[in-house]
Amino acid sequence: MKLKVNKYLKTGLICFITIVIGIIGFFLFREVRYPQVEEKKSALYNYSQKADVNYRVFFSPNILYNSDNLGEGNIYISEYANLVKTHFNYEFKGDAAAELKGSYEVLAVVEGYFSDEEKNITVWKKEFTVLPKTNFAAADNKISIVKDIPVNLRQYNDFANNVIKDSKVNSQVKLSVLMNINLDASTEKGPIKETLSPGIIIPLNTKYFEIQKSQTGEKPGKIEATQKVPLPVDRMTVVVYSISLGVLLLALIYLAFFTITVEKSPLIKALEKIFKKHGSRLVALNSEITSGTPNLFKVKSIDDLVRAADEIGKPIIYRYSTNIREINRFYVFDDSITFIFDVKDMSYQSEKTDRSSKLFDGVYNNPEQQQWGNASLDKRE
Repeated sequence: MKLKVNKYLKTGLICFITIVIGIIGFFLFREVRYPQVEEKKSALYNYSQKADVNYRVFFSPNILYNSDNLGEGNIYISEYANLVKTHFNYEFKGDAAAELKGSYEVLAVVEGYFSDEEKNITVWKKEFTVLPKTNFAAADNKISIVKDIPVNLRQYNDFANNVIKDSKVNSQVKLSVLMNINLDASTEKGPIKETLSPGIIIPLNTKYFEIQKSQTGEKPGKIEATQKVPLPVDRMTVVVYSISLGVLLLALIYLAFFTITVEKSPLIKALEKIFKKHGSRLVALNSEITSGTPNLFKVKSIDDLVRAADEIGKPIIYRYSTNIREINRFYVFDDSITFIFDVKDMSYQSEKTDRSSKLFDGVYNNPEQQQWGNASLDKRE
């Protein structure tokens, strides 16, 4: 036995299920045909740079220190400090031999600045070349640069004091002694380009100072290759999509072949039209309706009954039922006359312009008719 379904509901469900099947089918096809990929990086060539700066501070003859120098990590009195001997050490080391070339130089930079919370604002700067640019080259997996550089503190202190006096800008001053290293390497796995500037920073124009190191330590690096690796198909996702498609296809087949469409009967359509148009004029009774008047007049349409109700100033009543199919008649009562409209006698057209009143031929037939006002009436003796 086929299930009866409203025509519009069936059409809507078929369209909706078809669209959902298309969407899920697309995602299933994409999951199987175009799996997701993951980017993985692999190191083709590993290398490291190691830089360090060692120093010792030498003093002019004084009454304080027993030795003429102090090593790293101390506080030094500017009046006694005369010379800082630095020892720069740089090393590059790779996995395999490469064409290594580049240059290095040592600069002394005197800089006047102001401290502003988290950063320093440079007011003036002066560079001095301590060691001119020197080129290097090697065909090996490593290269090292070792240089001893003396730094004359008094010379740079005097320069800073002269700038302050001449410019009348009493700023903080520091001396940076840097080895600027530029490296270009050609390996079988690709080129390498690195720059590094290890050094020390010395405060000038102060009563005492500490020395800080910058850009020292080991810095690893590598040449990488990025590969896109396809991920395995998510089996759970495929199963969920497949089950969903199966269920929806079965539902679509059932709707298409095991259901029949039904439309509202002309009687239901007529009643719905009456309640929509004249609902505010109708009075529902829970009890049975009986007429005690001798004259019963049957009108041809609901509009005729409305005109009759308006003419005599009476309400339109009907017997209420939860089942709309059981509401067949509407009444208007006067003292001696009862007007009746029977829905089964109503003439109306179907959506295909065929007159559906043929469905009710023989259901109710009254041979006698009278005219009342503008309405056509059937009178039952």
